[in-house]
Amino acid sequence: MKLKLMLVMLIAAVAAAADKSASHLAVADALAKQKNWNAAIAEYRQALRFNPNSATAHYDLARALGAEGNSAWALDEYRAAVTLDPANSAFHADLAFALAARGDVAGAESQYREALRLQPGNATAHSAIAGLLASRGDLNAALSEYRVALLLQPGAPEVVKGFEQALESEGDLAGAARELKAECDLSPGNTELHSQLAHLLAEQQQWVAAVAEYRVALVLAPGVAETHEGLARAWMARNDWGRALAEDRFAVALDPNNAAAHHQLALGFERNGNLKSAFTEIALACRLDPRDPGMRADFDRLEAQVRP
Repeated sequence: MKLKLMLVMLIAAVAAAADKSASHLAVADALAKQKNWNAAIAEYRQALRFNPNSATAHYDLARALGAEGNSAWALDEYRAAVTLDPANSAFHADLAFALAARGDVAGAESQYREALRLQPGNATAHSAIAGLLASRGDLNAALSEYRVALLLQPGAPEVVKGFEQALESEGDLAGAARELKAECDLSPGNTELHSQLAHLLAEQQQWVAAVAEYRVALVLAPGVAETHEGLARAWMARNDWGRALAEDRFAVALDPNNAAAHHQLALGFERNGNLKSAFTEIALACRLDPRDPGMRADFDRLEAQVRP
């Protein structure tokens, strides 16, 4: 009878501790949503005091610590979460991200591959592995991983950007353009793909093709300042200053802090003989981006013309 009573009391104590842990966890989650990281961290630690084997509490504490900037402690908590729940793909993926941030490329790759073993169709993990491979110079393997990621998640902006950078790192800009064109054909409604292809064509000074891709991107998403600014740059290269000015005006209306668009407006106004407006625009461009040597040179040149 005494043993039975002790067992009942033990079960009750465990249940009470679990309830207290869950209560602290709920408070911590609410604080984390408010980005009140210090208070959230304190509550997550209280949750773990009552239930130290809660993988979720360790994981959420890790994320809060990472958000606060304490990457070393976050890493310990991610490891604890993975140890307690090794079948959770998200835990492995976030541990991998934390390891990569600390410079442990091999460890990060290992954890991402474990995440993929648990969740084979994870495009984010394939893309992350590709980035790690590219960082150590294994471009062929990186491109293979990016291609898998794009098959799983066609047109994903971060994947497209990494894929393009890896292709450019090979030094084959024409090949990179062909690869991106193929992705555009697979996902014709993807704005990011057309915009990236346009930028790449512009780098190769293929201005006619670049204009065409910028226009497609703007039909799909007309409110993107950078796309208007890129199209303006292409029109300038084709010596069509009227269209260039119109696109740059769209760009600065959408994003008044777009220094490149203000710079291009300055050049367009100068071309039309409107030196006062040109100087106003280049002065604004230099305030927005004071470290650009090209802008500074144009500022000095235009200043000499308007302030002899």
